[in-house]
Amino acid sequence: MMRPTARGKFLFSGSEKLWVRGVSYGPRPVPGCVLVWPPRHVVRADFAELAALDLNAVRVHATPPRWLLDLAQGAGLRVLVPVLWPGPEGFLDERSRAGAVTHRLRDEYEQIAVDIIERGIENGEFRPLAPPRVIAFAMFGMTTNTRLWWRPNSPMTAAEVSAFFSEVFLSGLRTTPSHND
Repeated sequence: MMRPTARGKFLFSGSEKLWVRGVSYGPRPVPGCVLVWPPRHVVRADFAELAALDLNAVRVHATPPRWLLDLAQGAGLRVLVPVLWPGPEGFLDERSRAGAVTHRLRDEYEQIAVDIIERGIENGEFRPLAPPRVIAFAMFGMTTNTRLWWRPNSPMTAAEVSAFFSEVFLSGLRTTPSHND
């Protein structure tokens, strides 16, 4: 499944326009309560039914577990994942709250990257060049300051810069060369 890209006001999957047809799925976070996702066999059956109805996406209201993303991909569904904030009020106006949110999101994204890298190493797709967390830090370090130098009128589009960084980074991790190597 190709990662969608935005072109103007439309989404594309490769050269084809992507029409998102989906539903909301899963539990909604409630402060102070444990988030419980349906069991895997239920999610698998739900996703198969949604795909049979010619839907191609589900929107979740909380960060889903990795297994849910795998089941969605297996059913041919895309998952729209929210960026979760602690509350609707102007929390970024308070420096201490903004810092806490930034740290929490950084930790969540770091764990997602570490999980992907660990899985790639386990599957033999990535070389174990260093501990997965160190590899994730290298990846984030490579891209952190892009916002400081990239401008909309740059010779490379944001998508081209992203693709370039991805290729440079992944070519060092892959156990076999990509078609671009």
